[in-house]
Amino acid sequence: LVVTNAAEIAERFAGRKGVAVLRDPEADGGPLAALHAALKEAGGETALVLASDLPFITEEPLRALAAIAGGNPAAAAVVPRIDGMPQPLCAVYAPAAREAARVVLAGGSRRLLDLLGAIPVRWVDGAELGCGAGCRWFADVDTWGDYAEARAAMKEAGHAP
Repeated sequence: LVVTNAAEIAERFAGRKGVAVLRDPEADGGPLAALHAALKEAGGETALVLASDLPFITEEPLRALAAIAGGNPAAAAVVPRIDGMPQPLCAVYAPAAREAARVVLAGGSRRLLDLLGAIPVRWVDGAELGCGAGCRWFADVDTWGDYAEARAAMKEAGHAP
């Protein structure tokens, strides 16, 4: 499932086999509104959420998060906290997070951290995921400078886009 408010992204994924596209119900609702929409679309299923700005993420931490979530049924979310920084857009959310997200949004907040403060969270540190010194899995790309650094690192590793 791809949740986006960008028409060009929706068009890029539309019609791809196995990919559902959901237009963000609030154009400027932010990641919490998009998460809520995704959880609604997931119905009663647990959802692995992954932001599109994590170019170094691999299958390994995603599988680990899913396994940890499976072993923690009381947690409404399983969220990495890397070097003290929560990573709520690379996390697993149980169906219970959906109603909490709706309540947080109805209260006027658009912050994912407000949602995490309102639900039981199983925090996962980098070591538990196998992300030690030099691990770049959670390095996100938010600026053109970040993009240039990511491209250079990928090229150096032989994985240039």
